[in-house]
Amino acid sequence: MINKFLSPNLPPNNGTLWFQQDGATAHTAVISIAALRHLFPQWVISHFGDVPWPPRLPDLTAPDFFLWGYLKSKVYSNRPTDLHTLKENIPEEIAKLSEETLQAVMCSFLTRVHLLIEEGGGHLKDTVHKK
Repeated sequence: MINKFLSPNLPPNNGTLWFQQDGATAHTAVISIAALRHLFPQWVISHFGDVPWPPRLPDLTAPDFFLWGYLKSKVYSNRPTDLHTLKENIPEEIAKLSEETLQAVMCSFLTRVHLLIEEGGGHLKDTVHKK
């Protein structure tokens, strides 16, 4: 996925793009981390990356907080029965994401960041929902 999907779709990285990996051991294979370090030199946030990521902190991962669940519901809405259809659904649904949806995801993320700063770090006690 890193080589076939992520890499070809990245804009040129001039040191401003970070990659945040959730730290799940299944995602931290040596070959995966090496590929990510090649794409994001010194900018990989992960269990074995350049910048350690605190375990179990979904409050700071915009995709984990909303986006992956939302995309999964869209990808499976037509109940794909084979791998080919599933693979077709994924980029189609990603392309359908509106700018407004992505802006809302990032605004929610920024709200959580500010709340975490106010709380002195750590997990948020309550889930924050903004319309």
